[in-house]
Amino acid sequence: MQPSTFLLKSIKTLVIDDSSMYRVSAREMLIKLGFTASDIVFAQDGKQAVSHCREQSFDLVLCDYNLGVAPDGYDLLDQLKEECLLPPSCVLVIITGDGSSEVVRGFSELEPDGYLLKPISFDILKERLPKLISRKFKLRTPLDLINQGKYEEAVEEADVIMFEGGDIGFNAQLLKAKAYMLSGQLDLARNLLVSLKSPNKPSVIQLELAELAFQQRNYSLCEYLLETFSGTKFASPLDLKAKLAFAKGDYGQSIEFLELAISMSPKSVVRYALLTFCYIARLDLSDAVEAQKKLVKRAKRSFRYDIEMIQLGSSLYLDHSSLTQTTINPPLLNELPTWLGEWRDNFPRTSYQYFELLCVARAHLIQSNNNKATTVYEKYQALLAQREEPISLMEQIESVKISLLLRNTEQFELEYEKVKVSLNRDKDNNIRSSALLLYLAKWTTEVTSLLEQYDTNMELSREYFTGRDYEEAILRAIEAMKVSPVGNVEGSIHTLRCLSKAWPIGMSKKEVLAIFNANRDAVIGCDFVQTAEYKSLMKKMLDQFNL
Repeated sequence: MQPSTFLLKSIKTLVIDDSSMYRVSAREMLIKLGFTASDIVFAQDGKQAVSHCREQSFDLVLCDYNLGVAPDGYDLLDQLKEECLLPPSCVLVIITGDGSSEVVRGFSELEPDGYLLKPISFDILKERLPKLISRKFKLRTPLDLINQGKYEEAVEEADVIMFEGGDIGFNAQLLKAKAYMLSGQLDLARNLLVSLKSPNKPSVIQLELAELAFQQRNYSLCEYLLETFSGTKFASPLDLKAKLAFAKGDYGQSIEFLELAISMSPKSVVRYALLTFCYIARLDLSDAVEAQKKLVKRAKRSFRYDIEMIQLGSSLYLDHSSLTQTTINPPLLNELPTWLGEWRDNFPRTSYQYFELLCVARAHLIQSNNNKATTVYEKYQALLAQREEPISLMEQIESVKISLLLRNTEQFELEYEKVKVSLNRDKDNNIRSSALLLYLAKWTTEVTSLLEQYDTNMELSREYFTGRDYEEAILRAIEAMKVSPVGNVEGSIHTLRCLSKAWPIGMSKKEVLAIFNANRDAVIGCDFVQTAEYKSLMKKMLDQFNL
């Protein structure tokens, strides 16, 4: 059954295309089909399209997939769907000049009702568009009821429509299963899906059943159902495989599935974000930082671009620098200004000023600038007492880290508990929350272990120094400084004292000089450099190096 001319006249339509020629051509063909000219609205870019959708409701959207200005068609439709700016019964048709399998796979995950290839002829539009509208129109009532949370009524309406048979009846049954799932009647949903038969869409049923098994935490059944999609050329089954692997604690396999999905459909910002979370779940900081860089770069064109992804990137970068530093080669933190510049250039100062202070304070700690770190952290604490804005999750996490590094045990435990409470609320259904919890726990364990190793080695070094076993004292001091996740002024002072008494056995003059320079630089700015002992140490060491 084709929609009547009367129905077409009442359809509110949005045409999104960066070409004025195509917009005008589309309007002329739509009017010729029976649409009302005053009900056809134009948008030349994504920003204008979003504005229109916020102001009014559309029954039909024709969207060019390759918009010239950000956001592109993918990111625009992603936003319209995520923010529910289109009614569920809206007919979404993608217009593209590229019908390659890669492009089709990319936009198919946005679940459009159909797509048309440019250049569009009137005959093609006349043949295809009414069918797409008619199909969606028949499902309008259960779609709207589900959107309103009226699941029981949606089931009743779907039961009526199912007798249409064919694709309409099949889709009505899928909507009925969706209503069951959303109302928590998972067993009814599963029984219905199992009974469904469609020679044209067996994979749709299989994927829905796999998703349902995952929701019920029947991971073995979910895995079995997903075997059907081995070698799939579509990304959606891989997304579920990645979620399943993560839930089972196999983060490496989850990463493999996500990377494969990204290679098939590289425009999904969500997948890039999930990739970072998989890396941090196993404390793979190097790969996590690189993944976060790719995420920020990809998200720049998307509505999903936010300050949290930049702050997480900077925090991970500091973690990686802190846990890989050595006394001989202290981290220069060359990339930190890039992260800071990213949020300074794109967000208001009020959204980052507190986090930035914590970030800078931790950077100073890592580089042994303890006095500067303390000054910046005290400034943060003073501002914190006056602020009215809520503390963001990233700021809470950064506060946890710096509290531990400053060895403020009481504050660390208090801050950490707050973060855990916040993340535990939805960890079972949220990879982000689960990954951040795992990451913080592993980071805390790693840093605590390093601090304990530092304390043990430094204590032994002081004992050897007191006993005048200077060769062993300097070896222990160097070992302590190597494992410390932050710079330590007192440790550097002690190391300089040891060096003035003995050089490490087996080290070259060049290596010893590097250790000397690193520890000397670490104490610059502290009160010790004003003492007679410091001047005596410097003179003695410079004489030893013949400098």
